[in-house]
Amino acid sequence: MTDKSNINHLDYNAKNNNGILFEVRRKILHIICGLFIVLSLQFGIATPFTIFEVLVLIALLSLISRKIKIPVWSFFIENFEREEWKESFPGRGLVYFFVGSTLAIYLFPFDVAMASILVLTLGDSVSCIVGSLYKKILNKNNHNKLIVGGISGFFAALIGASLYLKLPEAVVASFAGLIAGFLEMDLNKAPLDDNLAIPLAAGVAVIILRKFVVL
Repeated sequence: MTDKSNINHLDYNAKNNNGILFEVRRKILHIICGLFIVLSLQFGIATPFTIFEVLVLIALLSLISRKIKIPVWSFFIENFEREEWKESFPGRGLVYFFVGSTLAIYLFPFDVAMASILVLTLGDSVSCIVGSLYKKILNKNNHNKLIVGGISGFFAALIGASLYLKLPEAVVASFAGLIAGFLEMDLNKAPLDDNLAIPLAAGVAVIILRKFVVL
């Protein structure tokens, strides 16, 4: 019984560690996408409409790949998509990431939009990566990982937002993004994906701050 218990425990740890590394891999891809959007707009390589075109392309690939395997795209779906979405909505996270970023670009002033995308790119991703690695190091389900991840994500978002906003605005944007991320996590299957909620919450918070507070 002891040997069987140890084997089961090892199997659980292997699956758990694989799941953690998978989520870390996904968030690294999100960071790459977010930095691509911000840098391409910042240096004039792309326009807001270019980002919209990329969104349309990704959405079409997602739709077509439900029926047909598409080279390169299928590799990313196999290695980066969660199992529950591979068949029904391949590329779901990436689609929502570009939807959230595109909305921020068209709804907010340039500086607020870039800061909002960075809050999503760095805050959400670093929060997940640090929290997951914290859980992996402890080798157990520890609720402190949410606190550690959340704090790390907040400061990562703050650094990114500070590149475009005044410090008080960056703090508000980062905090709003953090709350939006935790609310989505709390509600589990919330109607609003965190890739939408975080940049919109960050941007709206800054707009409200500018309207009522002179900095």
